Amino acid sequence: MLFKREIPIFFIAASGFLWGALIWVVIGILCFILSVESVKGFLIFFALAVLPLMILHLWRGTYLQMLLSEWILLVAATGVHLFGGILVSIYNFSFFTRDSIYMIDLGKLIFYEGFTDITAKTLYSWGVFLPLLQGAGVLLKAGYLSALQPIFGLAFFSTFAYLLARAIAKENVFRPVSFVFVILPTLFLATSHFVFLQIFYISSNFPAGIYLFIATVTFWLGLKEQNKAWFFFSILAVVGYSLSRSEGLAIAALFLTIVLSVESLSFRERLYIVLPYASFMIAWNLWLARSFSEVSPGIQWFLSARNIWLMILPLFFLSALTALSSFAWVERITRKLHFLAFSGLLLILGISIFKAAQIIYTQFSGLVFNLLNTEDLWGRTWWFVVILLVPLPWLPKIPKERFFLPFFFAYTSIYIIISWLTDNLSFGREGWSSTSSRVMSSILPLILFYLAVKYQRLLQMASYPSSSIKVQNDKVTG
Repeated sequence: MLFKREIPIFFIAASGFLWGALIWVVIGILCFILSVESVKGFLIFFALAVLPLMILHLWRGTYLQMLLSEWILLVAATGVHLFGGILVSIYNFSFFTRDSIYMIDLGKLIFYEGFTDITAKTLYSWGVFLPLLQGAGVLLKAGYLSALQPIFGLAFFSTFAYLLARAIAKENVFRPVSFVFVILPTLFLATSHFVFLQIFYISSNFPAGIYLFIATVTFWLGLKEQNKAWFFFSILAVVGYSLSRSEGLAIAALFLTIVLSVESLSFRERLYIVLPYASFMIAWNLWLARSFSEVSPGIQWFLSARNIWLMILPLFFLSALTALSSFAWVERITRKLHFLAFSGLLLILGISIFKAAQIIYTQFSGLVFNLLNTEDLWGRTWWFVVILLVPLPWLPKIPKERFFLPFFFAYTSIYIIISWLTDNLSFGREGWSSTSSRVMSSILPLILFYLAVKYQRLLQMASYPSSSIKVQNDKVTG
């Protein structure tokens, strides 16, 4: 609501649950780091942290400036989420794996005992986001929150549909056609077998994919519409993604390199985008790293203290580069930053292929098999996506397209490299337990969004051949 003047109320209403969940997690991290370990202390800390936001609301007069229709929309969105939550709590379709049970138990352990060394180490296998949310079951005296994943799904699909509608809203096409380009991708995504399963599967991949999608699309909208308020939601979503997955920092660092390479961003905007995120994540990971000074014999954690440092070193570098980017020579480096980052990524990928060709081949072939040959996981979802991707080089460009293109390849490459560095062969495993299917479910919404906007642009040009459509791309030089 603080951004009602700059951001459409529908986006705020649709995505409100996502930001509320993120605030809960961030405050929980701060609370437990400060050793506020009792449940009562947590609630008091939460109330005191939210109070400044309420005061800021009143100071800006946001509530007083709202129209009746906006109030109705907010109340309706709240009602739908509450009704949906009650419904899926009564008719519980949740299902678990071993990891699900670990995350639920970890959340309870955190609420009962705080962040101990053992919980801190375990967090680096699954991330802190979902355990802290599931830990709220302690307050409700429930074994776990069965409604959590479905409400994430409800918030996500409504946000996905709105952002897609926003992306094509100002294009010169008939409204019924625009409606089709919004509804079909949303329904296709929601009914894809593996995506639909994750609405009820207690796992961190689904929330992570939601925040990754919103981070990328809202930043793209900020560039496209020249609306800086979108950047605030983008960096919040990057925080959500980074806290959801233990490898989130690697993807986030890649995202920030692309952001810093965008020439249209001013020095002050770069500071606002990069430094708050980097400061929070560096502090959080340094706090976690202290728990890895001694590792019990026979226990292998996903990341060691050394690997944590390797994950946060890029954030130190990006923070320093951002702070110094007002100098002309540093500015020239930031313009080439995406090129340098992707060159480094290709080099590491090449080294991994050279040193462990058989492992990388197994990982990649397992990925292809899971996406294209598993009826019980994806069905024909990725076959359809591949067909739509074939004519991609001949489709018309969309605004700021260079922000999207490098991300798809790099995202998959990073996961293959991480699985090689950590000897985690589950990425290429065939079947339900494969990491690759869950990882690709996080990038699928972004691919569908990109394709929908591209094909809508094609229809626009076919419908109005006499109109010259000029597409300006931010010059992410390379």
